[in-house]
Amino acid sequence: MGTDGFHVETNSGRYVASNVSVGIGKKPYVPNFDDPDRTRYHSANFMERAPASYAGQDICVVGGGQSAAEIVEYLLNLPTPPATIHWICRRPMLLPLDDSPFVNEIYTPAFAEYFYSLPEAARARLNESLKMTSDGISMRTLESLYSRLYRNNIETESHTSVHLKCSCEVLNVAKRHEGRRSVTTRNTLTDFREEFDCDKVLYATGYRYETPAFLDGIATLLTFLPSGEICLNEDFSARLKTSKKARLFLQNAGVSQFGLADQNLSLSAWRSAKIVNSILGREYYTLDKESVATSFPLSQQGAPHSRKIAV
Repeated sequence: MGTDGFHVETNSGRYVASNVSVGIGKKPYVPNFDDPDRTRYHSANFMERAPASYAGQDICVVGGGQSAAEIVEYLLNLPTPPATIHWICRRPMLLPLDDSPFVNEIYTPAFAEYFYSLPEAARARLNESLKMTSDGISMRTLESLYSRLYRNNIETESHTSVHLKCSCEVLNVAKRHEGRRSVTTRNTLTDFREEFDCDKVLYATGYRYETPAFLDGIATLLTFLPSGEICLNEDFSARLKTSKKARLFLQNAGVSQFGLADQNLSLSAWRSAKIVNSILGREYYTLDKESVATSFPLSQQGAPHSRKIAV
């Protein structure tokens, strides 16, 4: 960063910018097991490998959300399905996505602004309590999969042995001979540990935000929250340790600050409009308050207020 703004280098040239907006999303997350190929078999890459043959194989699927459920359903509906599916889920049971009308109001600009105004501890509790609005499995998928598992149990041909293990975590995955994998699991309620072999482990273990490496050049100017996120202002600009006017805006990087909707596309137009208005210093896009059934007061006076952030 120079006196004239950010110096941005890309594969198509170098630029100087007074404002930079970053919206690159999250990275697929896989626990650091001893499996050398673990990142290759994340759900983000599953459709690229979908044509691969799973016929007669022993497959392990790790995860309790929508992606894991769709992968299991896909495997069961193959013309020649796997011989065995071990489905490992840390949750006590496969839980449904909560997309009921009132709960869906957390995916509105009004709630995002309200969430931003709350103390850090309250925001963390809210995100945890509302997790199933984004991490659950759709009822259509649950019902379809349950029906498919029932048919699977009574079919005599192409039968797949499915072992759904809830309240269970994977402790390690290690490579065996001839490309097989050894999976070690633990039941979180009983501490019972089990080890089994399989041909492939498919990871539906979600995504996590990481500060992009290309921001290393200005890392000393950034402030961070205990969650690891870059501290953001209400207009999605990073809170920089500098008096210069250049600003860095971040999208899809503030779940602990703006709520669960910050990781979804549903509010991308609103976020972009706020950023444009902030850059221009005027309301180019009119951001009218939408009609919602729930009251989200931003302060005791009902007006936005600045919050103090511990960094």
